[in-house]
Order: sequence, then structure tokens, then C-alpha cells
Amino acid sequence: RKVRFKTSLLDKYTSLNLDITYRFFVYIACLGSFYSIFYIANSLGGWAVLIDLILSSQANQLKHTLYTDYSVGLRSLRYISIHAMSYTVFRFVVLKKSNLILSLLSLLSLLLCSLISSRLSIVVTILETTLLLIIYGKFNISLKRLIILVISFYLLISVFNYTRNYNFYKEHSNMNFFQAGAADILVYLGTPFQGAISVGENYHWIYKDPLNWKDYSGIPTSLTTNSTFLYFFRDIGWFSFIKGAFFLFIYSFIAGIMFNFKNNPLIFVYTTLMYIMAEFWRVPLFFQGIMLALIIVPIFIIFVIIIIRYFQFYLNSY
Repeated sequence: RKVRFKTSLLDKYTSLNLDITYRFFVYIACLGSFYSIFYIANSLGGWAVLIDLILSSQANQLKHTLYTDYSVGLRSLRYISIHAMSYTVFRFVVLKKSNLILSLLSLLSLLLCSLISSRLSIVVTILETTLLLIIYGKFNISLKRLIILVISFYLLISVFNYTRNYNFYKEHSNMNFFQAGAADILVYLGTPFQGAISVGENYHWIYKDPLNWKDYSGIPTSLTTNSTFLYFFRDIGWFSFIKGAFFLFIYSFIAGIMFNFKNNPLIFVYTTLMYIMAEFWRVPLFFQGIMLALIIVPIFIIFVIIIIRYFQFYLNSY
């Protein structure tokens, strides 16, 4: 039986149709992304060093610098650029609203987030935007547009790959820009499959010698997203099936509740949970910082807006 919740109060004061709700997401995203890039530039010794690292395909150094003495705070807010960009597209397509400056700020904050630390941000944004459009019945794309979007995605990912890993592909395989981009996508998709298959082929060795699981999986030590099943099996053996089923059940149950709030910021909690489950085959994101930020901040924004509305009502009553 479907669980229903009354959402009229949240829809009234924190509706996605309200400019104040949208502005909060954009401003928080910009705060996180801009603070992060300035922090990195200051830590490296200036903008010239930062730009040189990017142009010389050493942008991974930006992430390493960002995570030096890392703690939860303003730097964590860069991930909200995912919500901000998805929200921007949602407003344009569904609500027929647009603000050029805020739209450009959303895009810039997302690109900075992707450049600094996480190309995953682009993938999350695409899935989240797609979910929002499907929920509101606005996902209608022609084959021509789909091809254009796929090519654009490939080129964008290839650019970010160039700033990070091009030297590796050039030195080891003598690949050009386009080949390196395609290879990076294959690594992204292929490695988790290899990790899962390695459990089936070598489960007895991994079970007996979990500390040396890489010897039996054939996965390079430099890769980090190597199959959730492989991670779970390495840590707890056959109980990995129970652990995986438990987390998926809990998150799907919460997602089902959040779906009721599709007219206010809690819908972004739903889309985040859906992405966590969509990526479960590749990497366990249940308690990753990026996902916690994407879940907590929309709830925080709701509380802030309600408090502002309360004080406005209080002041107007006198």
C-alpha cells in the first residue's frame, strides 16, 4: 500500500516554483565551488600555478590540495552545484522560468566542482535532471537531440579527462585526446564488471586472503571504484548479499517517501537516493560525503526558508 504524506505546508512556503528556493540552491552552490577554487589557488601559491596544472594535465593535484586537512564545511557545499544545475534546467523546461545570471552561475559552479574534484558530478546532474523531467512528464527527446547530448557528454568528459589523466594515456598507450576520453569511459564502466566477475571466478581466494584481493581481480591499484559486490565480499564474505539487500531496501523505502514531496526541495533527496541505488553496482555511495551533502542541504534550505517566512509573518503582524 502506498504511503501518502500531506505536503501542502512545505509546498506553500518552499515550493520549487518560488524564486527564493532556487536562489538558495544557486548561492550555496556558488559559495562552495568558488570558496574551494580560491582555497586551492591560495594553497598552491597562486592562480598561475593552478592554471599551469590544468593545462599540463595535472588537475588531479587540485583534488589532492583540496583534501589536505579536509573537514566538512564550506568546501563540501561545492556538490550542491549538482542540484543547482538540475534545478536550473527544471525551471526552464517545466516552469518556463529563466534567469540568465543565475543559470550561468549554476553552470559555472558545476564545471568548477567537476574540475576540482568530481567528474561524477556531471553524471549525477544528468541523471537527476532526467528524473525530474520524467516525474513532471516533460522528458521528450528526439533521436537527433539524444545523439547531440551523447556527443556533448563524451566531449565534456574527455576535456576533464584531459586535464587529469591525459599524460597517463599518452605515456602508456600513446593515445590522442579522443581515444583517451573513450578509454576513460570504458574504465569507468568496465572495471566494476571485472570486479564483480572476479568474485565469481576467484571467490575462494578472495574469501581466504581478502587483503590481497587485487591480486585475484586483475584490477590496477590506482583504480578506486571496483564493484560494490567485490568490496562487500572482501570485507564480510557471503554476508555481502544480506548487507546489500538491507541498504537497498532502506534507501528505496526512504526514496518512496521522498517522492511524495515532488513540489519542494525534498524531491532532491529522492533523486539523490535514486542515484545512490543506480550506482550500487559500481561503488557503495551510502555514506559518501558527496551524497550526504546532497541529502542534508535541501533539508537545511527548507528549514531556513520556513524560519525566514516565520519572521516575515511575525514582523508584518506588528
